[in-house]
Amino acid sequence: VRALVASPRRLVTNPAAPRYLTEQVPGVAQNTVYSDLLADGTNYLLGISNGTSGWDVTILDRRDVHAMKRVGGLQIPQITGFRGRLVGTRLYVAGQEGGVAVVDISDPANPVLLSTLDTPGQAYGIDVSGATVMTADRAVGVTFLDNSTTLRQTGAQFVGGDAWDVALGGTTLYIANEQGLALVTDVVAPPDI
Repeated sequence: VRALVASPRRLVTNPAAPRYLTEQVPGVAQNTVYSDLLADGTNYLLGISNGTSGWDVTILDRRDVHAMKRVGGLQIPQITGFRGRLVGTRLYVAGQEGGVAVVDISDPANPVLLSTLDTPGQAYGIDVSGATVMTADRAVGVTFLDNSTTLRQTGAQFVGGDAWDVALGGTTLYIANEQGLALVTDVVAPPDI
């Protein structure tokens, strides 16, 4: 993990001139390759890995950037972690070939797997609004899931070409796909397909 900041304990004041601070391997297994990083407040950093180590989720204490340490982690056998979205104390993980997982990280030292669901495609991107989970599901397009209790599929929307990532902005869902950018408008609830 590399830290690029202007000075410790301050925001980057000049983004054009970041300063290299340190490089560390904070107690993670070899072959832990991060495909996504998410900040959890000011104390923790969540690493999502699709490396061969098997650690899909790694939780790092980042309060001291010169001595970051691993405080928790989770191996999710059903998926290969790729991207994530943090909502409160729930981490939603897009798991490529295995679908989607929901993890409770309220205790960073002991993350708990709450639910998994194998999606019809390959989950490469994810966003969440309330109980609705939207995943970029490669050739399928966007797969809509309900997470009121446990994950269940509620619909899908083909968007032309492989969907790689999703981002919800207001009521518009933006989808990065191999042909450019696709939009699904008026997303208030999963569409009836």
